[in-house]
Amino acid sequence: MYVGAREQYAKRIRLEADVLAAARARAAELRLAESETRATLAATQAKLDAIVTELDEIASREPGLSNSLDSARCMYRRMLWTNVIPLDVLHCIFEAAATYIDPDKPLVDAITVASSNPAFGLATVCSRWRQLALSIRTSWTFVRVERRSGRPYDEDIDDHTERIRVILSRSNSAPLDVVIHLDEYPEEALSLLHEMFTTLEPEAWRWRRSELFLPPWLPLEPCLDFLKGSMPSLTHLSVIIEGDDVEPVLARPQYFSQMPLLQHLELQDTGISCVQTHFVFNDLRSLALWQHVGVDQFLDMVRAASLTLESLRICARIRLDTAVDSIALPALHTLELDGRVPGFQGVIHAPKVQHLELSKLAISITHASIFDALSATVTTLVLRGGSFGAQSVDILQALASITSVTFVRLPSETSILSAGRFFHALAESSPPTWPTLRSLRFAIDSLDGDTGNGLATLVRARNCEIAVPSSGTASRSPSRIESVDLPNTAPLWLRDTIKSLL
Repeated sequence: MYVGAREQYAKRIRLEADVLAAARARAAELRLAESETRATLAATQAKLDAIVTELDEIASREPGLSNSLDSARCMYRRMLWTNVIPLDVLHCIFEAAATYIDPDKPLVDAITVASSNPAFGLATVCSRWRQLALSIRTSWTFVRVERRSGRPYDEDIDDHTERIRVILSRSNSAPLDVVIHLDEYPEEALSLLHEMFTTLEPEAWRWRRSELFLPPWLPLEPCLDFLKGSMPSLTHLSVIIEGDDVEPVLARPQYFSQMPLLQHLELQDTGISCVQTHFVFNDLRSLALWQHVGVDQFLDMVRAASLTLESLRICARIRLDTAVDSIALPALHTLELDGRVPGFQGVIHAPKVQHLELSKLAISITHASIFDALSATVTTLVLRGGSFGAQSVDILQALASITSVTFVRLPSETSILSAGRFFHALAESSPPTWPTLRSLRFAIDSLDGDTGNGLATLVRARNCEIAVPSSGTASRSPSRIESVDLPNTAPLWLRDTIKSLL
């Protein structure tokens, strides 16, 4: 080999050795840099993770902090306002918030509304307002007792009795509205119920309105002895004995003698009555007697209220002896009969009755004398029941001054009115029955097909046909029917027909 060639190879070897050494040195530098960079990256990742964790923690705490701030602000404002409003102004606000029990509403409904008294919500603002709310006696003037499901009867009655004590204490001397439903309690609860009445009895002088629904096994004496005592504020009273096996009871006098403001009285199966002689109700306007009513009870109650009685409801069968002294009811304008009362007209004289309500049972030939006597004054008639036939028209034809008739369903009867023959007979009657009839109203769920046809026939007969006078006489045409209030379920054809005839 030539010397020049050897040198060339040696030179090449040295050159490649230098390149390899440089590459290895660079690789060592890069490995060091990689190691340092990875360490830096790990530290940065750890820092990033810490940042993310802290952000998540703050995000989770933020709603709570915000709510806490809002609560603090609210409490601060509440503190400012509750302390700024003078007590006398605050007292007026609470009295205005106390729900007034509407005397025109049924007592149960009125008390239900009163239970949501806004004053109860205001009382939760702070302890100062709560103390003031407890001192507003008009917020604590109603007592409601009824069995709550799912609780032992003894615990339930104990709770009611304790609550009654609290209400009596908070109401101070304010008038009370009392609703007591005891018909779902067992007879074993008698002693506890007697204790509850004993708690209420000393405050009977404060009662303003009361409804008592009692089981037949509850002894009215002594439980209701407070009705014999002084009740100077009482204006409304209902005493209802509820049960399927209620036996007729003898009259129990001596009640109601110290109720000077009593205006409305309703009794069912109680037998309780007023003093039989030398007693007069000062202002009794409405009297309702249900189910088993004794003749003596009826006569004593009506006689004692004769000067002021405006509404009389008899839902019982009573046979009156016409030999007794008659009773004049000069102020009576509403009479409701749901039962047969033979001899009524011979005993009761009511010259100003304008509103008459009859059940199907009361539409009887037995009451023909009543209808004859009321023919000149009664203008509005309410018929309660699910069916009426042509015979009813014959019996009621004496009521010649009727201008308005309303049909109402009894709870125990069908919701569909069946009165096709009734309306056909009314349309075909000659001379016309109820010649002054102008309005018909149906407070009932629906009408059957024959009733719709009969109603259309009646309206057509009264509004379209012209009476032709007979020879030598002047026949007066009946009045046009001006208003027919149909139930919502009345068929469209009937609505269109009636509308076209009116």
